[in-house]
Amino acid sequence: MKLGNINYENNGETYKSFFKAYGHCWSKVCVSNALMLLFNILSMLIGFAIIMFMVPFIFPFFVPDSLKDYLVTNGYIDAEATAEAVQSLYYLACLVLEMLLCGFMLVINGPVQCGIAYFMRNLLQGGGSMWPDIKKGVKENWKKSLAASFLSILMTVILIFNIGYYRNVGMGGITPIIQGFFTWCLVFWGWMQLYVYPLIACTNLSLKDVYRNAALFSIKGFLPTLGIFAVETVLFLVLPSVLIFFAGQIGYSIAVLLYLLFSFGFVSFLATYQSWKFIREYVKEEH
Repeated sequence: MKLGNINYENNGETYKSFFKAYGHCWSKVCVSNALMLLFNILSMLIGFAIIMFMVPFIFPFFVPDSLKDYLVTNGYIDAEATAEAVQSLYYLACLVLEMLLCGFMLVINGPVQCGIAYFMRNLLQGGGSMWPDIKKGVKENWKKSLAASFLSILMTVILIFNIGYYRNVGMGGITPIIQGFFTWCLVFWGWMQLYVYPLIACTNLSLKDVYRNAALFSIKGFLPTLGIFAVETVLFLVLPSVLIFFAGQIGYSIAVLLYLLFSFGFVSFLATYQSWKFIREYVKEEH
C-alpha cells in the first residue's frame, strides 16, 4: 500500500533491533530528553491547567477542598492529616498527570517534537547530528507540527470534557456506554500521537494524510502500538505514582531523574523507531 513519500537525509545502515539502536544512542537520547523538557515548559503549564480545570469534570473530588474528605473516607489518609499535606498531594497528583499528558504527546511542543523525531530517525539510520538535525526538522515542518499540537490540545480537552459530562449528566444505562466510547476515543487519539510527529518529520504528507496514516498505523500495528502505550502508562503514570506517593523523598528524587533523563526520550525514541518501520513498509520512497 502506497501512502506517500519518504524524506531521506542519511544513507546509513538502519538498526534492526530497538535495544541495539537505543544502546548505541542512549546518551544522545538522554540529551534529547532534557531538551524536550526545556522546550516544553509552556506545554507543561498548559497541561497543568487542563488537569486542574478538566479532571474535576470526571472526578468531582479532585479539588483541594474535597480531596481530603475523599481520601479520609476511602482510608487513604488519616483524618488528622493537615490541609497543607492534602494540598501537597493534590499538586503532586497534578504534576504526575500533566507529565502524563506531555508524555503521551497529547499536550506537546509540536515543532520541537518534530525536530527531535527527525533527529532520532537519523540516529536510527546510523547517522544523526543533534543540533543541525533538530534545527532542520523544526524549520521545515514547524507549520504542520504547530497545527498538530494545537489540534491535539483541542481534541484532548473536548474528549476529557465529554467523558466528564456524560459521567455526571445521568442518562441511565446508556451512560457507561457513552463514557466508554469517549474514553476509547481519547486512548486511540493518544495512540495516533505516537506516529503524528515522525510522519510529519519523515514524509511529505499533508496534515490530513498524516492523521489518516497515523490512524492506519495504530490499527494495522495494534500490538506494537498497544505495547508502546503500556510502556507510556508505566513510565508516566504507574512508576512515578509509586515513587512519589509511596517511596518518600528518595522515590521523589528518582522520579525527577527519570523525567529529566529518561522517560520522554525513551518513549520518543521508541515511537520513532516503530514509526520508521511502518513508514519504510507502507510509504513509497521518493527518488
